[in-house]
Amino acid sequence: MSDRELLEVIADQMGKLTNEVSGLKIEQKKTNKEIQVLSNTVARIEQEHGKKLDVLFDGYVQNNDRLNRIEKAVEKQEEYILKRVK
Repeated sequence: MSDRELLEVIADQMGKLTNEVSGLKIEQKKTNKEIQVLSNTVARIEQEHGKKLDVLFDGYVQNNDRLNRIEKAVEKQEEYILKRVK
């Protein structure tokens, strides 16, 4: 193989490598954009679900308070009934 042929092969390989590197850079940019979109989506979901969980927790607390009031009222009625029975 002559020097000229060797240089042509090397030049051809360099051209292919240059194209592949360019393609990788484009893919990296696309991937970075996709990661940013995904990060924004995750942040939005966390925020929305956080609000929903807060609302559910508030409902749980209200429900628990209501049950405690009912329990106290029932205890008073039980005491009254036990006094009447004796």
